[in-house]
Amino acid sequence: MSSSSYGEDIWSRGSDYFIRLEAQDTLRNQTPPRNNHPHSLSKESIRQALSLLYYAPASDDEATPLFAEQTLDLLSVALHNGLREASPTQDVTFLIETWHELFLGLSEALVVGGRAFFVGDSLQLIIGTLRSPNRRSLSEAEGQVVNKDTRLHPYFIGYRDKRIRHKGVVSAEANSGVYTASSNRRDWLVFTPAALGRGKAAEKSSATMPSIEDMELTPSVRKRLEALKKLRDDELISDDDFQQKKRDILSDL
Repeated sequence: MSSSSYGEDIWSRGSDYFIRLEAQDTLRNQTPPRNNHPHSLSKESIRQALSLLYYAPASDDEATPLFAEQTLDLLSVALHNGLREASPTQDVTFLIETWHELFLGLSEALVVGGRAFFVGDSLQLIIGTLRSPNRRSLSEAEGQVVNKDTRLHPYFIGYRDKRIRHKGVVSAEANSGVYTASSNRRDWLVFTPAALGRGKAAEKSSATMPSIEDMELTPSVRKRLEALKKLRDDELISDDDFQQKKRDILSDL
């Protein structure tokens, strides 16, 4: 399928892997709030933020960096260019293959799908596919090794309306400034200004990231949230506007 069917490719490799500009998906069957695009978030800030993420295939496995160094180099440049070129109604989506470190110096391939966009002061990333590549099989017709049909074993980018439950565990250091959008959306990550401004990667940790709701609130922030909630309860603003404004308020912490 051609890239024009989906959006504008920033980078691609073969038919499966890409980084591209794509129209926002829906949220509860409605158009989501507009992104803060175009945005000139630096390559360094993006790289630092993504390097805060760790991955473990299972909850009792040791967590190691989600993205390999070469993948960080690629994503930081491509996301920087994408966010700079995107309109308020476009996201930067990607499907890439990286290498995840195992014990004894071993590593395995890992396919990661994602949808990135900037809202308020925070970079947001919804993670889709997070698993090993489709196993390769032998073509009976030509005797060649080929990929399994991705129509039967599809890869996914992240979606606002659809939570994808991962077998593996994505984590970040507790004080890194990385949160999940809510307790029931562990696939939706929010990188606050603290995460975007860190000078080095976090220490590895297998702890689950706290959600936005878990953040410690000052009295003034709590009062603003209560006023915002009243506006929603009185049906003066939509739930989508409420969620957007809430993230804007919390991103200032």
